[in-house]
Amino acid sequence: MLAYIIYILVGLAVLGVLGVVLLLARLINGAVVQSIELIEAADPFLEPVENGGAVLAEGADYASRMSWATAHGFEPDIMADVNATADGSTMVVALWKNPGTHTWFASYDTDGKVHSELVTTLSQESGLTTSNSIDSSLFPQRPGHYVQVFGDADFDTLLRRHEEGLLHLRNAKHLEVQDHRKSTTELVTDSVNRTMAHIQSIPFWKHKGAYWYFFRRPRMNNKPIAELYP
Repeated sequence: MLAYIIYILVGLAVLGVLGVVLLLARLINGAVVQSIELIEAADPFLEPVENGGAVLAEGADYASRMSWATAHGFEPDIMADVNATADGSTMVVALWKNPGTHTWFASYDTDGKVHSELVTTLSQESGLTTSNSIDSSLFPQRPGHYVQVFGDADFDTLLRRHEEGLLHLRNAKHLEVQDHRKSTTELVTDSVNRTMAHIQSIPFWKHKGAYWYFFRRPRMNNKPIAELYP
């Protein structure tokens, strides 16, 4: 009798946990769908602003980012609001460009939380992104766009990893640094639109957000391009 009661209690506990897991998965799937809908509806996706520096300076050490960028050959490009946040928070992105290498250093500030990335345009309409935010690996990337993530890496580490990735793509994929001859806002908007279209072409994509969040996102962290795209 006692064993039967324990069996019933264990079964109920398992069902309870399963219910929580399913509810959490449903919530995350819904949040992913909402994010994609917001990104698609954003018009414009990037809206250049003049006071972005003040917003960034309030949230984090903007001066150190500026200093690092200029010391490594990057020139101020644009500062813009990102019009696609699900919770109504303010996201500002500052971009610096290295014209000689067709590489951008982008630093995002969302209510004081900062992440940065390096982006280089390549031949065959492709590109390489190296980010220090694990969330950058949440969505599957469209064919031809390469992404590597090193969570919380400093700027020097990002640059070293980025250069290693570029060397691998040149040797293994025959991709060369190339100017895509578009403005920064055009490049960003085009890249975002193509990525969103790719995600929505994946069968049952609306039900895969939880899987991407809990499994894909951490699995992609700290893996260099040579390992991800041999």
